[in-house]
Amino acid sequence: GYIGMRDKIKADPETKGNAYAGAHQLPRTLRESLDRIKNCKELAEVLGKDFVKMFTAVKEWELGEYNTVVSPWERQFLLLNV
Repeated sequence: GYIGMRDKIKADPETKGNAYAGAHQLPRTLRESLDRIKNCKELAEVLGKDFVKMFTAVKEWELGEYNTVVSPWERQFLLLNV
C-alpha cells in the first residue's frame, strides 16, 4: 500500500461479477509470494535488503517444514485409498 501511494500507482477498477473467473494479480501460492518478495526492489528499498533476505529465508524454512507433514486430509483421502 505504501509503495502504491508513494509512487502514485492508480488502482485497478473494481471487479464486477465473479472475481475468481478473471485474471489473478495476487500470488496464488506461498512459493510465488516469496519469489515476488525476493525480486521486488521497491520493497527492499523500503524494508531493507537484509530484512527481505531474512524474512524470505524464515518463510522458506517454514514452507519446507509444512511440506514434510502429512495432513489429516492426505491421510484420509490419499494414503488410505492407495
